[in-house]
Amino acid sequence: MKTFSEFMEEIMEFTAVKKRMDKGADAKKRRREDKLNYKKNKIKIKMARKKRKKKDDSSGVTKKRDRMAAQGKTLSGDRQTKRIK
Repeated sequence: MKTFSEFMEEIMEFTAVKKRMDKGADAKKRRREDKLNYKKNKIKIKMARKKRKKKDDSSGVTKKRDRMAAQGKTLSGDRQTKRIK
């Protein structure tokens, strides 16, 4: 039987730990530049993301899709509802 302190240690392993943000002038400048670059290149980033999603050629993804299809499931793990004739 675990003690309460051992139980709490286990829980603390899985909880996210907040990290302090660097408040220095250089870090603020870098964050501001990154934010401006993201705003400037937002469309390009979305297009690249969409293109990558369309491709979906990763061998791991195709293998997982085949394994899940054999079980009658979609890639995300839901049951397939469409019947393929």
